[in-house]
Amino acid sequence: WLKPGQPLERRADSNRKNKDSLKIDAPDNTSILNQLKGRKILLVEDNDINQEIVLELLHQAEIKVTLANNGQEAIDCFNTQSFDLILMDIQMPIMNGYQACEVIRNMPNGNVIPIIAMTANVLSEQRILATKAGMNDHIYKPIIPNNMFHILQKWMGTEDKGHAKKMIENKPTTPFDLYGIDTSFGLDLLQGNTTLYHRLLLKLRDRLETFTSEFYALKDDTEAQERHAHTLKGVAANLGAKSISEAAGVLELACKNNTGQKAINDPLTQLEELIIPVLQGLKKLDDA
Repeated sequence: WLKPGQPLERRADSNRKNKDSLKIDAPDNTSILNQLKGRKILLVEDNDINQEIVLELLHQAEIKVTLANNGQEAIDCFNTQSFDLILMDIQMPIMNGYQACEVIRNMPNGNVIPIIAMTANVLSEQRILATKAGMNDHIYKPIIPNNMFHILQKWMGTEDKGHAKKMIENKPTTPFDLYGIDTSFGLDLLQGNTTLYHRLLLKLRDRLETFTSEFYALKDDTEAQERHAHTLKGVAANLGAKSISEAAGVLELACKNNTGQKAINDPLTQLEELIIPVLQGLKKLDDA
């Protein structure tokens, strides 16, 4: 688990041969990354896999990052440090992103800092809630690096007028061949960092192994079940497990609607059926 509240340096075990993999082939993109270099961002995210993904992207752009694991930690960090922008996840324990944003907006200097929501939900309801809470913009999961950097540049510099270009020259080749996972997508997201992607896939394997038992343990708390499904939806999407992400999204919605146990059990069963073959493939990674 990454340590919150302090500026985070790039991990020493990051794939060294890929450390310069954000290759720019257009002047407008060079300008974007130049404007972001050295900026300070508060990243508010409770899931360790999502933390590592976003940190990898931000560190490659030479952005300084401080981590908070929930809304309350974000408030504590904002109270003692200065930032150029806040990246705020929505669904978190202790205090969610909406609540944290409302508190920060009432703190000194809190009314001027850009706060960008990070969410796997694209429903208009979530966008309205984020706007009401005082958030300025959205970055949707799965994260598309090119889109993320343009949004960051929009709020931390002069808005770019050029057309979006790919931030990397070529899609990286993948050494992974896994059932139900678009590994080319996952590696593209991580700018070709195979070491990090392998580590995150192992974490996904561990999550999938325990997802059902943990979900059943929350049977008396449908809101907690909803958060559990939401977390899997976002993580799976970012790592290229699209079918699992979509099924977790259906389960999340069933928990949100809370129309009865059968309405929850049916999408849970469908998700379990998708998890089994994906998990079998991920278990082979230990021998890779």
